[in-house]
Amino acid sequence: MSTPQGERVPETTGRSVVVLSDAVRGDRDAIAAALRSLADIASVVGTADDPAGLDPDAAAAADAIAFDASASRSSRAIRAR
Repeated sequence: MSTPQGERVPETTGRSVVVLSDAVRGDRDAIAAALRSLADIASVVGTADDPAGLDPDAAAAADAIAFDASASRSSRAIRAR
């Protein structure tokens, strides 16, 4: 990408946020299938997978993390690497 001299190019994290509809709320298989259809994602861990909380080692190894929305929210947010 060419930029004018002295102009800074914005940097990105390489991560995305995907918001899914209520149709897949609570359906881990549907969430994983939706992610796999959008990107090369093989493993998904979720904050609802373990009542004790998200395992840091599993999160670090996963391609995506599904963050459960609160009961008042109408979607799930997914952080994908």
